[in-house]
Amino acid sequence: MEHRHRPLVGMRVAASYVLGLAVSLVTDLPSSAVIVWAMAAVGIVVHLTVRTPVSASESPH
Repeated sequence: MEHRHRPLVGMRVAASYVLGLAVSLVTDLPSSAVIVWAMAAVGIVVHLTVRTPVSASESPH
């Protein structure tokens, strides 16, 4: 992982943690389980939406 992406990763983890706590607060579900599900959901969304640049060595040409 490149050093310039580490702050973005940290912000995504923090956002998913806060999202999990907020959902837990509203729904009265167990915090730890909701945080894990929120982190998984954020991870899936990020995986499906964030594009990584292809380096010259990985290019098919």
